[in-house]
Amino acid sequence: MIRIALLCLLLAGCATTRGPVHGIVQVDGDAVSLDVRGQVVPVAASRDLLAELRRLDRAGVGVRGAIQGGTLRVRSYELVEGPDGLPAYYGTLVVDQGGPVLKDEVTGARIGLRVLDLEELRQQHGARLWVTGTFVGGQVLMVASWGILQPAE
Repeated sequence: MIRIALLCLLLAGCATTRGPVHGIVQVDGDAVSLDVRGQVVPVAASRDLLAELRRLDRAGVGVRGAIQGGTLRVRSYELVEGPDGLPAYYGTLVVDQGGPVLKDEVTGARIGLRVLDLEELRQQHGARLWVTGTFVGGQVLMVASWGILQPAE
């Protein structure tokens, strides 16, 4: 109920979000919007941030920013769940002799990744990416899906 009231307040004029607004990213061509409990809000952001959000079609995110003229101007976001509905982890991919490892941006943990197409993932060394999957022991994730947020430089 509080989130719906906050969204109504935000859409009514210019307001800054106090906490993250949670929703599902929707991409239609170049346009990005956020579906917040059935209310679809157009999104504006920096070029780099918009490029990342375009790569997260159907993913669950928490965004921070301000509403201006009915558009959510995103300042930052957190990825909550992947497009497949599973909890998501994101960070920089490091590939070394032990295999691919994700340096998680939220926790700082190094998560070992096990994936069916190892060679395709290895080629993304240094990229910022998201992954979903199931932990199969300690800090090892059996990857269900993954995608690139920012290509390696």
